[in-house]
Amino acid sequence: MSKKISSKATRLVASSFAKYSTDLIGQAVRKFDISIEDIAIIALVLAESTRPLREDPYLASKFGFDDRPLPNEYRLSVSLKFVHTSLGLSRETARRKLGRLVDRGFLSRINSIYVYRSKDSAFDIAKVLRTSLVETIESIAAEADRTRSPD
Repeated sequence: MSKKISSKATRLVASSFAKYSTDLIGQAVRKFDISIEDIAIIALVLAESTRPLREDPYLASKFGFDDRPLPNEYRLSVSLKFVHTSLGLSRETARRKLGRLVDRGFLSRINSIYVYRSKDSAFDIAKVLRTSLVETIESIAAEADRTRSPD
């Protein structure tokens, strides 16, 4: 193993990320009364809907912060097929779950495609994710720095 990789706290980071992920899933299940499969669907649609932020430096610089959400016209949509094949769900299970998530306001359906639309209300699961993720990444980085050996 190279010195560059072995000098990083990769096991600590992986363990911390696993703990963060399970804590976040548990928090979302309790707070929003949704299943783990629902969380996976929301996360998949959110990731695809906001993919332009990751791929376009201009959009990232303009809308990648908490003060200005990515406008809905830039958000990408996903199909039922994309959801069920990406997550290994049956078509019917994905269709039923997507319908419930739309009915509850987590996702929007436009014709036969799904999108995570910008929220104006306090009901924004993505805000919970963003806040928690940033705090956790900062905490993991600080812990990794504290444990670094002086070698």
